[in-house]
Amino acid sequence: MNKVVIYMKYKKLRDSAYESEKYETLKNGNVLLEIKRRFLENPNKDMVIPLVDCLTDSLVYIPMNAEISEKNAEIMKNAKVGEEIQLADDSVDFEEIITDFDNHINKNWNQEDLSARIIDYDKNDMVYLNEYLFAKENNKQLIISSDIDIEHIMPQSGKNKDIIKSDAGMEDLNMFNDYINKIGNKILLEYDINRSIGNEWFRTKIATKITDKSGYVDSKYPIAQYLVELYKNNSKPYWTKDDIDTATIEAAERITRFIFGK
Repeated sequence: MNKVVIYMKYKKLRDSAYESEKYETLKNGNVLLEIKRRFLENPNKDMVIPLVDCLTDSLVYIPMNAEISEKNAEIMKNAKVGEEIQLADDSVDFEEIITDFDNHINKNWNQEDLSARIIDYDKNDMVYLNEYLFAKENNKQLIISSDIDIEHIMPQSGKNKDIIKSDAGMEDLNMFNDYINKIGNKILLEYDINRSIGNEWFRTKIATKITDKSGYVDSKYPIAQYLVELYKNNSKPYWTKDDIDTATIEAAERITRFIFGK
């Protein structure tokens, strides 16, 4: 099997000051890092609006790591070469490039296979994409700021780890380790809030009132807000293996619909 970086659609910015650096960054599969860098470097609306347009128009496919067969890797390699040449040539209409990519995805990719790979995904890049798509489908605002952090809803460690593992319905440490980094157990959260709640229980993280602490209730990120609202009337909420499975499947479906344009 070969590990590759899949990067599908992106919209060329109208300004040329960063064109060379931007292209190399995007080519290396760091679309989200480029978006964050541009926001932090110069929040001037003339710089930011083209990037925001890319996202709101759904013309950006965020990269992901995937393992594919040698045959499929060759197909991907050949397809990418053609698109890179076209993207570097201003004479090629952008809609033609989009059509080429769409045709390639629908001809050579399998939606169920991709969904299965996302379910097994344990890195962080797609956490950003899932948050963006969740915000979009729920008409919520998403602003990626400099204090962003990746939050594990079921914590990775801590003094309550054994109790949390038991409450979550985890049979053993191996199962716990398999689930802790699933995309359904990760959300975006402000750095300060994440450090404040640390490895607290789920019920503490989503509490509407936390003495001397910040929690999900103080977050601006859509999924954190959604979890507070979902469990606000539950006096003893738990975040279980089934909850992680459900959130992971929903994320996989959300992302594959986006990639396949459905």
